[in-house]
Amino acid sequence: MTIGIHLTAWRRPTITAIAFTSLQRICAELKEHEIDTFVVCGVSDKKSKGLAKKFGFIPFEYPNEPLGRKFDYTMREVLKYDCDYVMEYCSDNVMESRFVPLLVDVIKKGIPFWAMNSFYLMDWKTKEVRIFENSGFSNVGRLTRRYLLEKLYKKTGFAFEHNWGRRLDKCYNDLMWKHCKIQPSFTELKTPIILDLKSEYSLNGFQKFKEKSERFPAVPLRGKFPEIILDKTD
Repeated sequence: MTIGIHLTAWRRPTITAIAFTSLQRICAELKEHEIDTFVVCGVSDKKSKGLAKKFGFIPFEYPNEPLGRKFDYTMREVLKYDCDYVMEYCSDNVMESRFVPLLVDVIKKGIPFWAMNSFYLMDWKTKEVRIFENSGFSNVGRLTRRYLLEKLYKKTGFAFEHNWGRRLDKCYNDLMWKHCKIQPSFTELKTPIILDLKSEYSLNGFQKFKEKSERFPAVPLRGKFPEIILDKTD
């Protein structure tokens, strides 16, 4: 069993290094379950390329804009390699320690399309945390059987709309439903597994969520996130 991992990066090297460390841990834990991995990282700057190489990922150079095209061409690069599943990851996220056991269970059950629908958001400078839950599906950790992606590409020629700069997680889900008639399964979680680290380079900044405090309330960070040291700032 092999999982090809789709990843993109741009600027914010401190946060990127933390996210890459989390992903490297995930790959090592998957290896303990006899699941091989490789990571293709779409990069648009020298520091991101250097970090990708440092962590043993495969750097794929592509312009950062339009973002949809970068996502899509990075996915095409992933599919050049042999894999059974494709998992998506982001360069500003870390995963709680429950993720790998959950992912292994999903694979053992043969679920072809899976995602999580809640996550924490942290302002990297202030360490304030808010929660996003029960509203759509995150692309972080999203798992797709290769045959579904091949079917999608055969029908449309792309997995992400090239001219989209936002909501690419929704774009992918919508395309899967329209052309493959499948929606992601998801697991009910008491607390999120994903932690999204927000900085000035974030596509959807922390302030947008803070302004909608009733929908995205402030909460304590719960769970074990090995790469996070709460008194560290960038």
